[in-house]
Amino acid sequence: MFVWSEMRLLFVVAAFAAVCLAQDGNGNQCGTYYAACAAIGAAEFANFNLTVEGIKANDATIAYTTYRDNNCQQQELSVTYSALYTDLGTASAPTGSRGWQVQPVKVDVTPLSADAVTMLTAACPCGLTWKINEAQGLIECPDGTCTDLTWLGADTNATLNLGSPFFGWTNVTDNSMTMSRYGGSVASIGGISNAFINLTTVNTCNPTINTDTDYCDTWLQSCVPTSDSVAVSASRIFKFVGPPQNLEKQAGTYLLQSNFYTSSGCEQAAQYMQWTEEGTMVVLDKSTNSDASVIQKSAINVLVLPQSKAAADYLNANCPCGSTVPWEQAAEKTLTTCLPGTCNTSFWYDSAPIGDDLFAVALKQLRQGDDATEAEFRLGPFSTDRGAASTATMPETAYSFLSSMTGCVYDQPFDGELCGDWLLDCAASEGLLDIGEDVEISGRLGTGVGEGSGTLTTIKTVFQPGFNCDLSKRVIEIMKIGLWSDYGNDTLGYKNSRQMLFKAATLIVTAFDDDTVKGLTTGCPCGGTWKKEMPRTLTTCPPTTCTDTALFGGAVLGEPGFGVVTIENGQLRMTDFKSNEISGFTQSMGVTVLPHDSFAPCEPIKKLSSANGIREMACRPDSEQISPFESAGNWTIQDNGHYEWFRMKYTKGFSNGCTKNMAILIKTTGKIDFESDEDSSAVVHPVHISTDVFEITPYTQEAVRILAENCDCGLIWAINQTAKIKSKCSCDLLQQNIGPDSYGVMSVDNEALRVSDLQATKDGYKTTMTGNNRNWLFQNTAPFPDKSSSKKKMSGGEIFLLVAFLGALVYIVGGMIINYRSSGTPAIPHAAFWGTVPGAISDGIYFSCCQCFGMRGSAPTYEPMASQEGKEGYGAV
Repeated sequence: MFVWSEMRLLFVVAAFAAVCLAQDGNGNQCGTYYAACAAIGAAEFANFNLTVEGIKANDATIAYTTYRDNNCQQQELSVTYSALYTDLGTASAPTGSRGWQVQPVKVDVTPLSADAVTMLTAACPCGLTWKINEAQGLIECPDGTCTDLTWLGADTNATLNLGSPFFGWTNVTDNSMTMSRYGGSVASIGGISNAFINLTTVNTCNPTINTDTDYCDTWLQSCVPTSDSVAVSASRIFKFVGPPQNLEKQAGTYLLQSNFYTSSGCEQAAQYMQWTEEGTMVVLDKSTNSDASVIQKSAINVLVLPQSKAAADYLNANCPCGSTVPWEQAAEKTLTTCLPGTCNTSFWYDSAPIGDDLFAVALKQLRQGDDATEAEFRLGPFSTDRGAASTATMPETAYSFLSSMTGCVYDQPFDGELCGDWLLDCAASEGLLDIGEDVEISGRLGTGVGEGSGTLTTIKTVFQPGFNCDLSKRVIEIMKIGLWSDYGNDTLGYKNSRQMLFKAATLIVTAFDDDTVKGLTTGCPCGGTWKKEMPRTLTTCPPTTCTDTALFGGAVLGEPGFGVVTIENGQLRMTDFKSNEISGFTQSMGVTVLPHDSFAPCEPIKKLSSANGIREMACRPDSEQISPFESAGNWTIQDNGHYEWFRMKYTKGFSNGCTKNMAILIKTTGKIDFESDEDSSAVVHPVHISTDVFEITPYTQEAVRILAENCDCGLIWAINQTAKIKSKCSCDLLQQNIGPDSYGVMSVDNEALRVSDLQATKDGYKTTMTGNNRNWLFQNTAPFPDKSSSKKKMSGGEIFLLVAFLGALVYIVGGMIINYRSSGTPAIPHAAFWGTVPGAISDGIYFSCCQCFGMRGSAPTYEPMASQEGKEGYGAV
């Protein structure tokens, strides 16, 4: 008779040879193994093939056939087994062995004899009808229909279900591998002492294993055991989005989701709890004791979902996190910051505090010669101790993640538009505080350096921790309003980002508690007084009155700031704006640079029918083909077409955002003729500029030299000497014909005004826009009134006079009608009263003059007149 208990070891040997880690001191187990008609029991033999992949987790594929005779002629059973294995580290016994877990994927079984059909029908009917030479593919079986898996190598006393993980051990020497039976839990490994078979190694995988810090990918961890009694198993997803290469350090955003179960197989029916967090992550340096890297993560928040009543009860007892709202089954909560002592995260969050920056070791390994999708990623436990992480080794219980094979979504360079409304809903921040932020960006990025510009408004609100950004718990709110300009692709620090200059024209700051008021009063009095819940509008601060620049993102209030911005995975990330280019443009996207989700797209661009208004060009570098300067300026166009245009050029690299070291000032005034039809599909329209004043003033010797070389106007240029130009001349530096008339094209919309290079003839109407033609943005909130599109509005005085006239008219006409009805005569109402008004006014003037200037003369006389009750009285005569 076929000895099924003996045959099972064949499958075990084959299926779990892949468990152990290559280069772990127990041999390189990745490879191919084979046995030819080997004895597997007292009366059974088998041929089998085994292929093992990976380092500490991957695929194992086994194909074997059992026989009843030692010549392997009488076939009994054919099995092909696919599984996902995970190395569990050093086993408790026997010495030198490794624990393993195998998650069956599919078992193809074909009975080749009547005895095999009988055995399978009794041990594993699985709702099937077993027949000779008919294969069945088993993934899992209905409850109670496959209770005896000793034919697949289960230990005699093991309770297993097909589809759940199997646990055992393996031991490797130079040319062989010894396999155990398997049980149904991690705890069962130590009790399995029986070895079943020795396998011969045919060949091994390349023993060279390379380490890489390019973590950008989506990584999956299959069902693995936990070390806590609350939950038995867990599965995880880790997604990192960041630049594959970086000049300073790798940084980006991440998503980590953990699912906990009360069974070893991670079945849906055994779901216990799920938590998901998103945030920022940066790779710091190498661990001093291993090939692993130290990483730092900062979670925006942690979304926790108790999936069972037991989980809700556990969280109520261990993690109230300062909230009075109890945890309930299937009701998720968002945690940002939990103060010390308010949340025990012993089993589900590495015992780490919610809301703190955390450190761990990470390791990505790939066997030399393997495809990149075969890489494995491991993540150690997190803690607040960076020093401990810097010296840590990767623990054996840090089980491997495998690539989802979706690849790195960051490979595409950031060249999209910034325009839109970006929202950071509620996030943990530095200093045990929560924050929310709304960023509104208008304008176009463009393609060339300095071409893009627009408006930028940020509203950042800081909250007390642990209240999920409740408005009643606000600490401070800071609103910044200003202009941004693009300084091109970032080549100094963070790959695939853009360098940006931001000049805040206005800050509106509101403090909501007494401690914040005290802090502002000490760190930034700014020439005024801070009061609770009283907004203050700041533009500039007197010197030394605002030393706490962190309040405004690191830059000096009233001066431009320099920073870096990018869009990763559809999210906006923007650094603080520093007070100089070196510190601002070399910033990396550290963990404090939190991602903002897209909340609303850009408003549709609407063309305008006139160019009037006050516009400003934010500081940005000139093209190297034009000048070695940075430029800024303002342009005022009245509704009658008259304009005043100032352009300032500064020494590049020393201007501090066009605030210092002006090199050239250009002033022009005149009239502009621009016609546009809002309904027209044309993007640009002809523009004619008539100039009556054209003045150029150089302020540096370098500016004098450049003007002499580029502006052939027959002038002698000199420092601080204003040249008034009235005749035509050529000056490529200014991108404008110098003379009374210039021609070109212009576009005007609610985003910006752009004008092409201007020429001396109407050929300028054929000019096309280039990246050197900058945007001029509205400095005020709306353009001046346009006579061509709206009627003239009445002034306040005109409205008053109109109301007074209409009121008098109604009074007189209405009174005459009433008098006519009562007396038959259309008399003026209150005629006697109105008759005395001129005399009263005359008397008042006469009296005032006498009192003020001492005038004497005849005055009204008064005589006694009879009064009531015989008393004397006086009256005017």
